[in-house]
Amino acid sequence: MTTLTATVATTPAVRTDRTHRRLVRAASIGAAAVATTTLFGLGRAAGADMTIAVGGAAPAPFVPTEIAVATVVIGLVGWAVLALLERFSRHAHRIWVTLAVLVVGLSMAPIWMVQARTGTRVTLVCIHLAVGAALLPFLKKPA
Repeated sequence: MTTLTATVATTPAVRTDRTHRRLVRAASIGAAAVATTTLFGLGRAAGADMTIAVGGAAPAPFVPTEIAVATVVIGLVGWAVLALLERFSRHAHRIWVTLAVLVVGLSMAPIWMVQARTGTRVTLVCIHLAVGAALLPFLKKPA
């Protein structure tokens, strides 16, 4: 029994397009991290204490590094989901945008379930929306 294998030559244009798409997607994750860290700082400057308490636990403060790392992790997970969808679905981008909007919407629920001051809640809502705003346009089908 013999097996046939085919090799597909990738043209430089395809490689360049793929590289460009990856760079844009990576940059959008970086931009999201910068945006969320900036919003964190603006919230603190405006007087938000950036602490939350879950149940009867002592209040726990957020720190900028935590916000940036969480943003990058979420961005990378979003990119991975998109890559899988692109590989296995003809409607990858439509599905991904729907999932991303749903995740951003659902991410708002915990903000209202914890004990936090209004300034902290408003800042967290802005941070969540900034992640969506930074990632949605760039982790999609390239133009």
